[in-house]
Amino acid sequence: MPFNYDNEDLDLHSEGFKDSLNLAPQNQLNLLLPAVSYDASPEDGDYFNDDFLKPSNPSRKKAFNAPTPDKDVALVRRVGMFDAFEDSAWINNMSQLHGLADPTSGIMMSLEAGKQRYHQAEILRALDGDGYQYHVDKSGELISRAPVAVAFPSATNDILVDFAKKHEAETIQANGNQNITLGKLNRARTLLAKATLVGEGKRYFIIDEDGMECLLNKIPVTSKDYVAAEAVAATKSGPLRGFEFIVLPNNMESGTVNIRKYFAVDSRAVTFKTRPIVTARVKPRFDRSDALQAYYAAEHGAARMVDEGVYRVFCDITK
Repeated sequence: MPFNYDNEDLDLHSEGFKDSLNLAPQNQLNLLLPAVSYDASPEDGDYFNDDFLKPSNPSRKKAFNAPTPDKDVALVRRVGMFDAFEDSAWINNMSQLHGLADPTSGIMMSLEAGKQRYHQAEILRALDGDGYQYHVDKSGELISRAPVAVAFPSATNDILVDFAKKHEAETIQANGNQNITLGKLNRARTLLAKATLVGEGKRYFIIDEDGMECLLNKIPVTSKDYVAAEAVAATKSGPLRGFEFIVLPNNMESGTVNIRKYFAVDSRAVTFKTRPIVTARVKPRFDRSDALQAYYAAEHGAARMVDEGVYRVFCDITK
């Protein structure tokens, strides 16, 4: 039965609700946010451009009065798309109603946790989902207005090989294609180090709890790497083999039973954008016996800007 909210200013509660939603995610953090290039105030429109500038190629000056080079910086233009999502919660008592203006209240922490998990799912989708790229000429002008889908380059960016070189006494099974090992971490680190990315970035390895268990099972307890991996498993983050680990509580499914997929990522490789929430209201639902509901709608989008900044590592959690 609805509680009595007749004396409450629902417009004022709606404004407080919107303000709480737009605060920095201080209660339920998006764990993947450090691993991407994040923008909380993007431009208008349904799409956003990601311009990846490659390093320039200087040439030796051949004469005192030689003409200056006539060229532009090499450009790859990827495009991301904003996606709308929504959420709501029934307000059952006065405490929940007043809690909508308090980001530390239970009702707001619940809604914020759901929002951040949805943000994380969008980032995970962009890591190995289709990218969309414009064809541009040397000056950066669009040749075609329609972006072309670019599939994840699994042939080169899936780390599937078994490594014969062991580190200390690491156990590598005969079929290493579906195992997570220190050797694969080293290979992923090397590939990311070779990537021609402009600016400063940081390397992250995104894994789940089962993957950390598999990795610990491959490293002898007497190894110094076991100590580092155990610290990562205990704190859900931390450095190991040149990566900053992010351990997600949810399973990172690959679509195949018992096979998980994990990611080695350079923080410059993926762009994630959100828009300030403008649609947030606290109103009675006349089709639900005047029950009070808090509702909001928002937009976000993620795009893989450069393929050589993301690598996948698969793991069979039964091995």
